[in-house]
Amino acid sequence: MTDPTAKVFWVHPMGGDPESDPELSGGQYLSIGKHLGTPWNTSNNLERVSGEGDKWVSLLDMLPWQPSYVSSISYDGDRPRPKVGRCSTGEIFTMKVPSSRWAFLVGFLVGSCSMYFFLRQVWFEQSYPVLSEAQVTATAAGERPTSWRKEGAALINLLHPHHADEDSQVADMLFQRVRILCWVMTGPYNLQSRARHVRATWGRHCNIVLFMSSVEDPSFPTVGLGTKEGRDQLFWKTIRAFHYVYEHHVNDADWFLKADDDTFVVVDNLRWLLSNKTPEEPIYFGKRFKPYTKQGYMSGGAGYVLSKEALRRFVEGFRTKACMHTTPVEDLALGQCLEKMGVLAGDSRDTLHRETFHPFVPEHHLTTKFSKSFWYWSYCFYPIVEASAFLCYIWY
Repeated sequence: MTDPTAKVFWVHPMGGDPESDPELSGGQYLSIGKHLGTPWNTSNNLERVSGEGDKWVSLLDMLPWQPSYVSSISYDGDRPRPKVGRCSTGEIFTMKVPSSRWAFLVGFLVGSCSMYFFLRQVWFEQSYPVLSEAQVTATAAGERPTSWRKEGAALINLLHPHHADEDSQVADMLFQRVRILCWVMTGPYNLQSRARHVRATWGRHCNIVLFMSSVEDPSFPTVGLGTKEGRDQLFWKTIRAFHYVYEHHVNDADWFLKADDDTFVVVDNLRWLLSNKTPEEPIYFGKRFKPYTKQGYMSGGAGYVLSKEALRRFVEGFRTKACMHTTPVEDLALGQCLEKMGVLAGDSRDTLHRETFHPFVPEHHLTTKFSKSFWYWSYCFYPIVEASAFLCYIWY
């Protein structure tokens, strides 16, 4: 043979013998089993006999007048598996096989690509750990792990979480366009009973989440505001929390949500509400109450969200002493300060004029009929609409 990369297949009568036939001596041959009448049943009958050179011999004829039917041979390990095709006894077939150089190159490329993807995955996991220190503890406690990146006291969400079978295209787009920083007011004694559940549930939908406490706890983590605990400290904690957010994260988000550790927020619905607003406008949203200020103020229990410009003006108000700590009533004091600084109290109702922020637990809004003497009637800025529990729409 002139082609060193070709395998040679000899088709030879049944009586051929490599050791006695000078034409076949010194080569390798395939011998067929003794299944008379089934000469094409080669996959079970061929075996390889070692020898020198590249020659393979097919002794396929079971009877002298039967033609051979081998046209090509593939391999299962060392075992040949011929393909059937009519041929004449004594005919020679050649089959191209890769040279050792090509085999080396292909192996080298496959190995290099595999190593590249392996090292890339290792680098990604080390650069962006899936579990922070806090989440390792949370996972051990039975919480659901998530894709946080921990930076100081901030937990930054790398991916927008959703269920595998839901259409999240709009929510994923809004996650990138409407960036929300959530800061949660908590305390040392509420971390395990309340705050960890916020971290494991709706907090995962915020772009950034911070837990504000009176003392620092790097393992959770929490920001230590240096205040005491108690209801009379709520406005001090709010003032210092918003100052911390402004100093460390003002450029990391567009909207800044304050919520308590017993509040539940559907953050994706909040993004939808804010999607046609601009963070450069001085405005904030929440459950709007009406007494004590001209434009009303937002309930602290229901949570409220400030635009980036509203946050800037709030901090500026204390820098210029236009705003002061005059009362421990957090939500009212914040509303009075923002009104002085020209921040608008926005209408957070949906297109059907339904409220989207609620100060009470869901069952109270769904099943309780408020007495007309209850303070809630006189505080609500917008008319209260009572409906059947089966018709109520709640966006908490």
